[in-house]
Amino acid sequence: MYVCTEKKISMKFRNRESQINSIEREQHEDNVINTSSKIVSDFYKIDEHVLKTKNRKQEVSKARQVGMYLISENCKASLSKIGKKFSRDHATVLHAKRVISGYLTWDSDLQKEIFQLQQLMRFANGEIDVDEKTYKDYYHINLSSVTSIKISEEKAIILK
Repeated sequence: MYVCTEKKISMKFRNRESQINSIEREQHEDNVINTSSKIVSDFYKIDEHVLKTKNRKQEVSKARQVGMYLISENCKASLSKIGKKFSRDHATVLHAKRVISGYLTWDSDLQKEIFQLQQLMRFANGEIDVDEKTYKDYYHINLSSVTSIKISEEKAIILK
């Protein structure tokens, strides 16, 4: 006969809680990856699917590396998972992080771009709330073309 003790029940609930947290974390990572990719492609005026191609033009490579950098800085997704979004491997993501980090030490234009992209991501995730005129005047980004797409059941995030 099996005796159910309080300790065994407690362990089952903890395991279930852990599974739920793991699923939520993975969904959050997917949201950050998809949102970042979309925002970067819109910001640099490059089709999102082009970021996944083998195109080595400077403007495409820069956008791809910035996207990888932003994702790695804003979520705890593995380098392999980030690389899959861009059809690359983990080593390429690591290289992109190093390259962009290096440029950020001296390239003030890139610093501004990264700041604007991070603000767009915060806006898209509902972390900041600003009126369109203020945002356009301050960040020189037009939000009138921003539309909503559903990323999760609880929250719609703002993207083009």
